[in-house]
Amino acid sequence: MAIAWLSMSSLAVVAAEAKLPPVETNFGSMTAGAWNGKTLASIVPPQTISRIVLLEETVWIIEKLRLNSPNETQPIYDALFAQLFASDAKAGDWGLGGNESTLCKLIILTHDAQVFYIEIVGSRSDSPTAVLIHGSGNGARINVANFKWPKAKR
Repeated sequence: MAIAWLSMSSLAVVAAEAKLPPVETNFGSMTAGAWNGKTLASIVPPQTISRIVLLEETVWIIEKLRLNSPNETQPIYDALFAQLFASDAKAGDWGLGGNESTLCKLIILTHDAQVFYIEIVGSRSDSPTAVLIHGSGNGARINVANFKWPKAKR
């Protein structure tokens, strides 16, 4: 089977005929905007969530928790999101500390078609220190306090 390469103008015609929505390009904000001072549960009410999709995990998380299967992974994310949604920690503009890096990346989809890009950040020697949440036109950091990784089954 031959692959046909299309010009940019041809691709634009294909996209127009398919009635594709425009690409959203406003998820890179580092300003909390309307989310400033709000909890994660008020930004994304848990009852509105239709899906949470894990996009990427660092090898460090897998090694630290000695995970062998998705059955061992789910309780960890259940515990993390339970704490995040119960927390009264408030959103603010965000940045990373010198010792922080992304531990995992997730997407939250809501019943009303909202999309939230989530980064769980922390130091490699400790538990998560914050959640970075990106949505249409807003980006915020919500600190995570005292999260303890559940023990992985052996």
